[in-house]
Amino acid sequence: MKEADVVTTSNTGGQPDATPSPTGTRSNSHVATVIAVAMIVVTFGLALTQFISDYRSVTSEGEDRARAYALSMATDVRWYLDVARQVLKRVERQSSELQAAGNTGVVLGDVIDDLPDGVAIVLYDASGVSQQFLAVDADVVDISDRSYFQELKGGADWVVSHLIADRVTGQMTFAVGQALRRGDQFVGAAVAYAPMQVFNKTWLSVGGKDSNAYLVHEDGWLSARLPEVPTAVYDTPLPEDFVAIYFSAETGAYSAGKSPIDGVQRAIGFARVDGAPLVAAIGISTDDMLNSYWAKVLFTLAVLLPISGLLGYAALRNSRLIRRHEQVSADLATSLQRNEILFLEIHHRVKNNLQSVLSLVRLHAKSADPVAEIQPRIQGMVAVHEHIYRTDSYVDVSAPDYINSIAQQIVDASSENVTLQTNIAAVTIPNRSVMPLGQLITEAVINALKYGFPDGRPGAITILLTLDDDRNALLVIHDNGNPLPPTPGTGMGSRLMKAFAAQLNGTVDMVSSDDGVTVEVRFPLPEE
Repeated sequence: MKEADVVTTSNTGGQPDATPSPTGTRSNSHVATVIAVAMIVVTFGLALTQFISDYRSVTSEGEDRARAYALSMATDVRWYLDVARQVLKRVERQSSELQAAGNTGVVLGDVIDDLPDGVAIVLYDASGVSQQFLAVDADVVDISDRSYFQELKGGADWVVSHLIADRVTGQMTFAVGQALRRGDQFVGAAVAYAPMQVFNKTWLSVGGKDSNAYLVHEDGWLSARLPEVPTAVYDTPLPEDFVAIYFSAETGAYSAGKSPIDGVQRAIGFARVDGAPLVAAIGISTDDMLNSYWAKVLFTLAVLLPISGLLGYAALRNSRLIRRHEQVSADLATSLQRNEILFLEIHHRVKNNLQSVLSLVRLHAKSADPVAEIQPRIQGMVAVHEHIYRTDSYVDVSAPDYINSIAQQIVDASSENVTLQTNIAAVTIPNRSVMPLGQLITEAVINALKYGFPDGRPGAITILLTLDDDRNALLVIHDNGNPLPPTPGTGMGSRLMKAFAAQLNGTVDMVSSDDGVTVEVRFPLPEE
C-alpha cells in the first residue's frame, strides 16, 4: 500500500469565499431619512416664503396706512389754515373798529370760537410790538426779529412759520400770520399761535404707539412736530435730500431707518397740504406695525418646531428600524450562504472520512489484529467531529479547546494511568486545517499510548503549541514513555503523521531518547 492511500482529507476549506455584501443596506433607511429631511426643509421653506410674503404685505399695508393718515392730516392742516386765515382776515377788517370801540373781547368772541381750544391770536403794530391779545393773557412782546414777521412786513400776504417757542405762551407752536395793511401801507400783523398739544390727540391717535407727526416747510424747516422733542432739534434746517423726498410727489410713503431724534424705526406717509408751503407726514412705528406679524410668526414656529421635532424623531427611529431590518436580512442572507457552503463541507468531510476509514482498513488488513489497530484512529476521528458539533464551530475553531478536547478523549479512552498536560497558544485554527491537525494529534497520542506506555504503564503526555511573529506554528507532542524501535519513522503511525503534516503544508520530525519520544510539527497558520 502506498503512502498516498492515507491522505484522506482535502485542503479545501469550508469557509465561504466571501461574505455576501448586503447590497442596498441602509439605502431604504437613507431614502426615508432624506424624505423626512426634505419634508422638514420644504415645510420650513414654505413657512419662510410665507413669512417673507407676509412681511412685505404688512410693510406695504403699513405704508398705505401711513399715507392715508398723512392725507387725513394734510386735510386737517388745510382746514386749520383756512379757519385761521378767515379769522385773521376778519381781524384785519375789524382792527380799526375794534380799536375805536375799546371792547375787543365782546366783538371777537364768536371769531375765536371757530379756532381749536388753545389757539391764541395776537395783534402787532408795524414795528412788531404786541397791541392786543385774544384768548391769552401776556405781557408785551416784540417779534420784529422773527423771520415770519419780516416776511409779512416785506410784502407777503400771509405766512406759516417754522416751529418756534413763541414769546406769547412760551410753548412750541407754529404761527399763521396775516399782514395788516391800509391800502399799500403795512400797519401790523395778526398772528394765530397753535401750540403742539392742540393737535396732539388728532394727529397721534391714528398712528398708535411710538407714532409721530410733523409738518415740513418747503424751505427745509420743521413747522410742527409731535411728540415734542428737545428744542435743539428745531434750531437747524433738515437735510436737503430728506426735504426733497417730501416735495417730490403730492403723496407717498416709504420705510425709514431709525430716527436720529428718538431711535424709533417707522413707516412714513406724507401728503402735500393744498395751497400751503407744507407737507404733512405721519410715521407709524415699525415695531407696533409688525406686532401682529411677529405674533403670527411665533405661533407658526410654535406649531412647526414640535411637529418637525416629532417628524425628525419618527424619521430617525424609522431609519434605525429599517437599518436593523436590513442588517437582519443581510445576516440571514450571509447565514444562508454560509450554511449552504457548510452543507457542502459536511458532504465533503463525510466523503473524506469514509476514504480515511477505507485507507485505514487497507493499511491494516494484514495486521494481526486489524480491529484493534483501526479502532483508536476512528475514535480519534469521532473526537474531532464531536468537538466541532458540540462547540458549533463549523468554520474556524479555538486551538486550546480543540486540542485539549480530542487529546483528552483519546487518553481517557485508552489509559487510566497516563496524564495529559497542555500549553496551547490562544489562536484559531482555520477550517481547512482542523481535520488534518486533529488526525495528526490523534495519531501521535495513539502512538505514545501504544508504544510508550504498554500494559498500563503510568506516565505523562505533554502537548505544546506556539506561534512566532511570522505566524509559523510549532506543535510539540512529548511523552516520557519507552523510546521508539531502532528504526523510527518507518511505521504506519509515522507515515500517517507525515501525510497529515503535508496537508498542513508543514513538516514533522520525531526524536526518540531515554527520556521518551518527541514529535515536532511545523506548519504555517494563516491569518484569522
